[in-house]
Amino acid sequence: MRHPDAPAPGELLGAHYGQCFGCGGDQPHGLHLEARAGEGVSLTAEFTVQPAHQGAPGLAHGGVLASALDEALGSLNWLLRTIAVTGRLETDFVGPVPVGTTLHLQAEVTAVAGRKIYSTATGRVGGPDGPVAVRADALFVEVKVDHFVDHGPPGGDPGGHERPGPGPARPCLRGEPVSLESHVSPAGPVSPTDPPSTESPMTHTSPASRQPVDVLIRRVDPEVPLPSYAQPGDAGADLRTTEACQLEPGERAVLPTGVSVALPEGYAAFVHPRSGLAARCGVALVNAPGTVDAGYRGEIKVIVVNLDPREAVRFERFDRIAQLVVQQVEKVRFQEVAKLPDSTRAEGGFGSTGGHAAVDGTSGTSGQAALGGRTGGNRYASVVSDREGQ
Repeated sequence: MRHPDAPAPGELLGAHYGQCFGCGGDQPHGLHLEARAGEGVSLTAEFTVQPAHQGAPGLAHGGVLASALDEALGSLNWLLRTIAVTGRLETDFVGPVPVGTTLHLQAEVTAVAGRKIYSTATGRVGGPDGPVAVRADALFVEVKVDHFVDHGPPGGDPGGHERPGPGPARPCLRGEPVSLESHVSPAGPVSPTDPPSTESPMTHTSPASRQPVDVLIRRVDPEVPLPSYAQPGDAGADLRTTEACQLEPGERAVLPTGVSVALPEGYAAFVHPRSGLAARCGVALVNAPGTVDAGYRGEIKVIVVNLDPREAVRFERFDRIAQLVVQQVEKVRFQEVAKLPDSTRAEGGFGSTGGHAAVDGTSGTSGQAALGGRTGGNRYASVVSDREGQ
């Protein structure tokens, strides 16, 4: 994700605008935050809490700490060479930060999906390895320079200030790779809930040209082939078993794949069955799809079951047994209410829309399964019996 022209690790990023409250040197009561590029898409930053930053007596104001986190996270755009604005900032205040304390910040980009940039940051006191005082997760949204032209005051300088030197000053936007004059198309509305777009702020790209998401992977079995896509455009990468196994009809087994992964925050991986094994051998996954969370670091294992009523199925070492689909997922907040809003469907479920004799109740008693009758409810229904037509 790091842009080839990004500042080198250790390089001071500097202020994008002298009057910026976060990084500007011309703001007498600003944070004067200094950030340095790190490895990958990460950075470190520092600012010292001044008396003007107080909230409670002797302690930093929470809004000031949130501003510091937002400034550090926004500075990551220098490393992507992308113009982006804050779409969402979630801040946790873990401990007090007294006046006179230097807050040591670390920030990194965890994922990029279309126009959305996900990042995280922590702030520590007492040194870069000291106790965590604040932390934040953020969503930034790519925009074009025109966004600032359309919504800012005439001249593009919110404070009406000029920097030393000839000509009027114009704030430099973090990550801005070209001059303002080269942008002529409107930015359009921006919302953190917009679906991911393949359009960058500089060029128009097709879905096929989107950059793949980087996923760290470790071989638990040093000989296993890494997951791979069989055909261009495939959604699932093939997973293989590292153990030979024979499943008799109705048997199941947990097969290791020999790999473990570290997914970016905001993503999950889902283990899906392979259609060929299902159609030809009756092989399915018991918990399809299996979920691999971003925080899981163990070996990926697949729970396979042989649903064929008569034939055993055998897997050899490195046979392909499942496919791994990596997807962006949203974290939600559950809000308890006394009553849910009305909908057309209401509480209809378990075949309530019809379309098949079994669920329409016109095929013997099988339609009672959806209602918890004698063929349904929690009673296990034999797949073998279903295949035999019993």
